[in-house]
Amino acid sequence: MINLQEEVKLFCASSKFQSISTGLGKIIESQKINKEEKEIFEEVGNLFGQIDLDSKYYMKEHPELCVIATELRPEFYKTLLNLKIPFNQNFSERIYNTLKSYGKNMQLKREELNQMYKLFETMSTNIITKLQYAYGLSGQI
Repeated sequence: MINLQEEVKLFCASSKFQSISTGLGKIIESQKINKEEKEIFEEVGNLFGQIDLDSKYYMKEHPELCVIATELRPEFYKTLLNLKIPFNQNFSERIYNTLKSYGKNMQLKREELNQMYKLFETMSTNIITKLQYAYGLSGQI
């Protein structure tokens, strides 16, 4: 059973991942993201650098995120496998750079951008589902 503090962190991560999906949807549709969305891109970029163990940013920037990153890491790798997203260091770096640049430094092909969208959308849904069923809250969140 996870404690309340961990639950809150997971809920926040789920919410931010959903916001990233929304922002990526805008980028895919050639729309601009707003200031609040840029802040979330920045935060999730920092977190992503900690989730991916092979990232060159792992533990160098924002070591305070290592606890939540450790909680999210199994979901991250499971989602990659379930979605059959080919993942390597180059793709990881391009995701990180896309997040940290708010989508301005786009190094992803359209298919990869769609994969990134689906990755964050699915992780958001999976995390919230896990929280719902961990506490018998099905249908209440």
